[in-house]
Amino acid sequence: MKKGRAGLRSLGVAFVFLTVLPVPVRDPITVEAIAESLPFFPVVGLGLGGILAGMAHILRPWLPMPVLSWVLVAGLLALTGMLHFDGYVDCCDALWVQGDPQRRLDILRDSRVGSFAVGGAWILLMGKWLGLSQGSVYLTEALLTGSVLGRWAVLLAVGWFPYGREGGLGRAYRAVCTPRLVLGVSLGVAGILLGILGGWGLLAMGLVAVITAGLGRWMLSRLPQGLTGDCYGLVVEVIEALTWLGLGLMPQS
Repeated sequence: MKKGRAGLRSLGVAFVFLTVLPVPVRDPITVEAIAESLPFFPVVGLGLGGILAGMAHILRPWLPMPVLSWVLVAGLLALTGMLHFDGYVDCCDALWVQGDPQRRLDILRDSRVGSFAVGGAWILLMGKWLGLSQGSVYLTEALLTGSVLGRWAVLLAVGWFPYGREGGLGRAYRAVCTPRLVLGVSLGVAGILLGILGGWGLLAMGLVAVITAGLGRWMLSRLPQGLTGDCYGLVVEVIEALTWLGLGLMPQS
């Protein structure tokens, strides 16, 4: 019974941390509590995808597809408080700049944005919009799976690559993200995606794992001491965009 209550609390903490949804959580939310909520990140993704799919179902008869796509892209930014997007744009500035790794870390801490951030944000948002604006029959599947896969990929990045700061939330993530945890969550995500996409869901997971490994290695080449929380935000955004593009551009059967 206690484990069940602890799981529900961790799920609530995950929603509070990753979204702006008013989910009630009784106890104070600590760094350790957020780290313990890591296994529930894909569940939060499923919830976000469900909200977007509901919005699409209601608004699709009333809005042209390009406008609806813009609403959905903006809606996800609003629902997440731009948490992952902020990390993505910070990484665009830091990882593409010329200089040593310490300079890149300093840029990640800087609240200002530069030209790389602006260009990267445009590419990302246009990619997401393009993926949704095709009016594909897979729109609902894309909205659901993109959010799930993006947040599952965070677990892979945390488990596979070192963390690059002395303290912070990422260090707590690493402490709880064991191979057993990653395997257990991955099996749960596989079940979700089998229900949404059938066998294509397992193929999508394999592709996401390969892409996450490639992204992580590239980021590690720019930040040899390890990834940061902003890097996890980049992973979420890139996987979401690629999932929306991939399913949005699939030919209708």
